[in-house]
Amino acid sequence: MKNRLLSYGIISLVLGLTSCHTNDSVKFQFDSKKIVSGKKIAIKDIAPQLPTDWDEYDYVTIEFRSTTPQRFQLGFTTDSGYNELRLISYVPNAWNKLTIPLRFFRELPVAKHDIAATSNQPRITGWINLGGKRGPLTGVDSIGIRMRAPIDNPTIELRSIALSKDDPGDRYLENKPAFDKFGQWNLGDYEGKIYSEEQLQKEWLQEETEINETENFNYSRYGGYLNKRVKSTGFFRTEQIDDRWWLIDPDGYLFLSYGVDCVAPVGDYYTKNTDKCTNMFQELPPRELFVESENVSPETHTASFGIWNLYRRYGKNYLDRAAEMTIKRMDKWGLNTLAN
Repeated sequence: MKNRLLSYGIISLVLGLTSCHTNDSVKFQFDSKKIVSGKKIAIKDIAPQLPTDWDEYDYVTIEFRSTTPQRFQLGFTTDSGYNELRLISYVPNAWNKLTIPLRFFRELPVAKHDIAATSNQPRITGWINLGGKRGPLTGVDSIGIRMRAPIDNPTIELRSIALSKDDPGDRYLENKPAFDKFGQWNLGDYEGKIYSEEQLQKEWLQEETEINETENFNYSRYGGYLNKRVKSTGFFRTEQIDDRWWLIDPDGYLFLSYGVDCVAPVGDYYTKNTDKCTNMFQELPPRELFVESENVSPETHTASFGIWNLYRRYGKNYLDRAAEMTIKRMDKWGLNTLAN
């Protein structure tokens, strides 16, 4: 009976997950001198036991580490050609597992309420952006990774590829948290990084002072350029100057409509499903600052480090005061058009 149960367990494991990896990782080195840099490797060099026909599987899981958060393209060469998606790693400089539904390679995106929701598919450890050629996953013999305009000669290491029928989920594989208590990347240093709440408070105080010093900026009250003025009419209008047509603001300053998409005072997007992000966060925001979202089930945790930082800065009235500061920044930086 014991041997029979063991046999059933082995059969179930084989049907549920097919994978193999070599002892060493395969490194993809990207050349910053090239507009597009990358390479392909044979599947057998990283996962020699994988089949070439993936029709019976619904997910592929890769175990990789990237030195950059820069977007890259990952694809497979099949009988019908090269088929790729765009990916972003949330945890650069860390090993992680990212599971990709194979329907993203086989089918066109399902229609959603807007273009972003149609093409963007967030996961726990990375972001998937749909695009490229779709088709059947038969005759899969190689994997390719490439990057457009790579910065600082980044690398991506790949050490495992697995196929499965069910979604095994994503997993952060390091012990050191990828994000600190301020929501910053925790696996390296960079210019402007905050190391203490005292430092953060000091920089906030400096901003409060500088944001009111209009001489540090060079824009009119409508967002026009103060260094070039023509006739003022009290209305927006157009005028041809040196063979070029310009918008002119009501005070007579040359005006370029300049805006950004999705302006909000909260500071970042919400971090969803934090209960599944093992070891990723040094510390999560207080539970009372967690955000309710119609797109997330009540059982999961949805947090915003941006909201937590605003709470540190302004206290309970953080939303109104942060909105005031957001408008001041837009005004001082010359953002004269609200795009969304």
